[in-house]
Formats: sequence, structure tokens, C-alpha cells
Amino acid sequence: MRRRIRPAVRRWGVVIEDNWRMTRNDARKAFLIALLAIPISLAVAICLGLVIIAVITVLAIVIAVLCLVCVVLAIVLVIIPPALLIGLIFAPLYYAVWVLRRRLTR
Repeated sequence: MRRRIRPAVRRWGVVIEDNWRMTRNDARKAFLIALLAIPISLAVAICLGLVIIAVITVLAIVIAVLCLVCVVLAIVLVIIPPALLIGLIFAPLYYAVWVLRRRLTR
């Protein structure tokens, strides 16, 4: 059995050496591509960070504008109508008191 194993191991070694010789240039190319992937991935990460910062800025502006719109709507819908109604209610009373004061002071 040992006689059969040794030639098989030698053949595997020869096959591995042949494969290494055939793929040596490809391995160098793969290593260079991996080295090029490092600066490319760094550039992509920087661009992604800048995009995230820009998106956060735009969202902050949109939220600020929406808050301003909500405040304006609150003023228009909550403060002005009651003020007008109070004015419409008290204006005739004020006019009646003014007329009575003029008549009574004569």
C-alpha cells in the first residue's frame, strides 16, 4: 500500500507545482487588483460620508421649513380667528358703551 501512496503524493506535488507556475501571473494580478481596491473603497467611503452629511443637512432644512409652516398655520388658524371673533363680539359692546358715555356726559 505504501508503494501506491508515494507515487500518488509525488503526482499531487507535481500537479500543485504546475498549477502554481501556471497561475503565478494571475496571482500577481489578483494581488494588484486587491491593492487597487483599498483606495477605491476609501474613496467610496468618503463619498458615502459626504452624501450622508448632505442628506442630514437637507433633512434638517426641510424639518425647519415644515416647523415654520406649522407655526404660521398655527398663528393663522389658532390665534387670528379667535382674535377676530373677540373683536366682532366686543366691538358693538364698545360702541354701545361709547355712545352711552357721550350721551350721559352731555
